[in-house]
Amino acid sequence: GTGKTETTKDLSKALAIQCVVFNCSDGLDYKAMGKFFKGLACSGAWACFDEFNRIELEVLSVVAQQVLTIIRAKAIKAKTFIFEGVEIRLVQTCNAFITMNPGYAGRSELPDNLKALFRDVAMMVPDYAMIAEIILYSYGYLEARSMARKLVQTYKLCSEQLSSQDHYDYGMRAVMAVLRAAGNLKRGVSAATIEIQKRYARRRKHAGKGRLQVEERGSNAGNAGNANNANNANTSNLSNLNEEEAAELAAIDLPEDVLMLRAINDVNLPKFLDQDVPLYMGILSDLFPGVQIPEGNYARIKAALTAAAKRRNLQPLPAFLDKAIQLMEMIRVRHGV
Repeated sequence: GTGKTETTKDLSKALAIQCVVFNCSDGLDYKAMGKFFKGLACSGAWACFDEFNRIELEVLSVVAQQVLTIIRAKAIKAKTFIFEGVEIRLVQTCNAFITMNPGYAGRSELPDNLKALFRDVAMMVPDYAMIAEIILYSYGYLEARSMARKLVQTYKLCSEQLSSQDHYDYGMRAVMAVLRAAGNLKRGVSAATIEIQKRYARRRKHAGKGRLQVEERGSNAGNAGNANNANNANTSNLSNLNEEEAAELAAIDLPEDVLMLRAINDVNLPKFLDQDVPLYMGILSDLFPGVQIPEGNYARIKAALTAAAKRRNLQPLPAFLDKAIQLMEMIRVRHGV
């Protein structure tokens, strides 16, 4: 999560060169890599091989020879060259970038003949708080600095206090997932607030027209008492309407710390093990003291889940409904699960 792939993509965008990002796995063989290199040489595009050291060591040795063949052809500025027994065109702008995270499980060290063909670029851990602050400002958060610091501190404390699990992630990807969720919540609140304001503005407008018509009828008939009674009735209706508006707006327009806490929970709570949940909730209570998340409006989805469970002769237990809703919330902010 330090931005290796994004840096490569931004560089290619700045130079107006197509960059193809390919996620490597241990299922790749030298034939597939050979086809990839043929396409790069002929098109002049760039390739970014993500997690390159996931590839098997035997395949990497052959890949080193394939890359060396292209480098030698580029060095002599050849128009065509022989690659794996086939003569193909060579466009000088073709290039290959590789990203890797040394020391991870399931990763292999690059062979020396392959290391010699690439230039090392060391990446530093980015300032998560600054990135989160800027993104939150762009989403419309007024207290972005405070919210960003609390988000980063949450992940720091979780990494220190919670158990170590393979599926726990406290890096930049996890931070971005929370920021996307926070942005979605902020946009949803803003849209709902605007809609409520428009609705009540229309109702006040109609109420005002009704009062005006009553006044006109009263003056034409010469019945001032009826007009005054109608005015008083409509005025009381308007005052009740304003109270109703204020109550509904208060329920929708939540404080920013509530939105951030809900975003953190939606992204992280479903993946924690049972023994880690109390510790996690304690961390949040320390960082967000006194902040309570209002119950979400999941009545329709719960009713649908209950009906589906009964059709399959299953018991719609509360734990099952909670996990289904958590899955739905995670899918909203992630590309996959």
